[in-house]
Amino acid sequence: AIVLRVDSPGGSGFASDEMWRELMLCKSDEDTKKPVVISFSDVAASGGYYIALPGETIVSEEGTITGSIGVLSVRPVIDSTLKKIGTNYEEIRFSKHAGMFNMFRRHSPEERKIVEKMIKEFYKQFVQKVADSREMAWSSVDSVGNGRVWTGKQGLDRKLVDTLGGLDLAIEIARAKAKIPSSIKPDVVSYPKPMDWNLVMELQNASMMALPEPIRYAVKTSGKLSEAKPGEMQVLAPEWIFDGIDEALDTSLSR
Repeated sequence: AIVLRVDSPGGSGFASDEMWRELMLCKSDEDTKKPVVISFSDVAASGGYYIALPGETIVSEEGTITGSIGVLSVRPVIDSTLKKIGTNYEEIRFSKHAGMFNMFRRHSPEERKIVEKMIKEFYKQFVQKVADSREMAWSSVDSVGNGRVWTGKQGLDRKLVDTLGGLDLAIEIARAKAKIPSSIKPDVVSYPKPMDWNLVMELQNASMMALPEPIRYAVKTSGKLSEAKPGEMQVLAPEWIFDGIDEALDTSLSR
C-alpha cells in the first residue's frame, strides 16, 4: 500500500499532473496495483489537493488548509528593471507568439486572451478530476472551487476529504486495505531529503554572484531595510564590509 503525506500549497500544474498520473498508475496496473491513501498535513491546497485525488481515502487534519481548487498563473516581467540597470533585450521570433512567456516584455491583448483561455481550460480539467475522484457533480465541485480555501473540517462537510485524523490513522487505513499484518512496520520516507548546509551556502553564494551588481547590493541590504521601524534611522555599511563578511564566512565553512 502507499500512504502519501501531503504538505504543499501547490505551485506547478504540470508537476501536479505528473504526480497524479503516477498515482493513478499505482492503482490501475494489474501487476503492481496498490491501495493509495492520502494524509494531509498542514497544507493541501491547489496542486497539493490535485495530487491527492487518486487516493481511495483522504485523511485530513481538522485545521489543514484544504482544497483551493483553482488555477493561478503568475509571470514576472522585468523590462522596467532592465532599463534601470542599463541592460537591453532584443528578440528574434519565428512565430507570432513564440516569446509569449518570456519575462522581458508584457503580454499583448491577444496573448492575454490566450493565457486566460489556457487557465480556464486547466481549471475545467481540475474540477472534472475532482468530480470523478470524489463522485460529485461538476457543478457541486465548482461551487466549492474557484480558488476557495477550506479547513479540513469544512472540507469533510463538502466531501473534499473522507475522514479527519493524522498520519497514524492513514497508515492503519492503508494497512487494512492491503491486509498487511499489524506485526509489519511501515517504511516512512521523507522527501525532499535535507540538503547539506555547506551545499546550501554554496548555492546561495552562486546565485548571488550570478545577479547584476546593483541587484546583488539591493538583495544584501533589503533585509535590514525591511526591519526598519517608522522614524528610525538606518545606517547601511559600505560594500567592502559586506565583502569582508562573505570572505570570513567562506573561510569558516572551508575549515
